[in-house]
Amino acid sequence: MIRSKNGFTYIEIMITLIIMSIVFVPLMRMISVNIEQVGHNTMFITAANLARAEIESLKSRNLTEKQIALEGDRSSAGIKLNGSIWRVERHVSADTDPLKVEVTVYADTEPDKPVITLTTLIEDLW
Repeated sequence: MIRSKNGFTYIEIMITLIIMSIVFVPLMRMISVNIEQVGHNTMFITAANLARAEIESLKSRNLTEKQIALEGDRSSAGIKLNGSIWRVERHVSADTDPLKVEVTVYADTEPDKPVITLTTLIEDLW
């Protein structure tokens, strides 16, 4: 009986599949972790930009320390950006010199946990 060697045997195919699964399963896990990190970083960068925008908006109005302190705390909710709804809160500590302003940003995914808090000091220059 003459045997042809044109194809692969069942054992050869099974060994190949086992080797491929040993290689691809960790690779797929690594890819999924990277996708999660990209989402987290995008969320953090968006929150940082919203906080910076709030601080720059306050500074660009050229208000004195007293005017800012009288204006007090502020909260803006419902900012839709990058697939999330954001809430930005500004807290002014009127009893500090220079004036301390904290901006905290929250995402709709975890409304009670701040994504980022930025603090700046504002002082009258004239």
